[in-house]
Amino acid sequence: MNTIFGRGLIGELPKIANGPLVVVSMPDLTHLYRDVAGFEGAMELTAGLDRTHLEKLVDRVRDAGTIIGIGGGQAIDTAKYLAWRTGKPLFQVPTALSVNAPWGHRSAVRTGGIVSYVGWAVPEAIFVDFDLIRSAPALLSRSGAADVLCYHTALWDWKFAASEGRVEAQWPYDERLAAASREAYERIVDNAQAIHDLTDDGIRHLVASLSYGGSAFANAGWNPRHIEGADHFLFYALEYVTGKSFLHGQAVGLGILIASALQDNEPDRIRGVLDTLEVPYRPADMGVTWEDVDRAFDAVPEVIQRSGLWYTVLSARELTPGFRNAIRTWIQSEPGTPWSRDV
Repeated sequence: MNTIFGRGLIGELPKIANGPLVVVSMPDLTHLYRDVAGFEGAMELTAGLDRTHLEKLVDRVRDAGTIIGIGGGQAIDTAKYLAWRTGKPLFQVPTALSVNAPWGHRSAVRTGGIVSYVGWAVPEAIFVDFDLIRSAPALLSRSGAADVLCYHTALWDWKFAASEGRVEAQWPYDERLAAASREAYERIVDNAQAIHDLTDDGIRHLVASLSYGGSAFANAGWNPRHIEGADHFLFYALEYVTGKSFLHGQAVGLGILIASALQDNEPDRIRGVLDTLEVPYRPADMGVTWEDVDRAFDAVPEVIQRSGLWYTVLSARELTPGFRNAIRTWIQSEPGTPWSRDV
């Protein structure tokens, strides 16, 4: 996909996009474009991932010339969905690098509390404005790194499923794909401080890995194994039992820590990277409790079954009371405390 880096990029959109323009964003972001020449009279739509809401928006944009997503993951995914359903040209302007959605072909859609990924939309261009990214709360973009760090646990799950004879026939373990994901993940590890600081180079490194991940699903023939596993399943379960929406990277970060500990897969290393990035991962940081996490643990089998998810460590190793107590103690401990099941 065509990713363009620079500054002052929103002002270029009316010069290249056919009208009438439709801008999908959030109410607190309208100041970014309302006073920009060429956006006068643009239709403004508020993002939202509930499928009923999305279908209502589809009926409103059938006469649009171009759909422009300006914002975070919800705005980006809503714009993708509308472009897919109407066939209109699409431009994306992420205001933070919180997810890989700008480079993904499908939209996250919520139906009955369960998230699924549907559609196919390829933007004409994705504009990454250095100053715009830095103007957003830093946590939003720092947390986007967790959408790549999860490859650490996903790759373990894939190889483990293959060793157990439980990998899907259409997704046999492929070291070529695994190596590409490992490279994207290690880029985050190696440049965690620059990403934390959101330097120009840090933003470029984060975009390089997010853009790989966003297109990796389609480019691998709809194989999710090298980019997502138990880490995301835990996030889905937490979302399911609480009914809350989370900053994606925070909830996935918690999922990575739990999954890596359950896998015995370098949990201390991954925690160190999250700490360098300063991505909060404790339940209280997300407005939930450990009791909510316990309910999510209990709901994991149902979420896996209802969503048709694949075999991971969560299918093979029980979340015992002992493990639950140990993971709670470790995550609540001071940074640098080694993981131990013996609490």
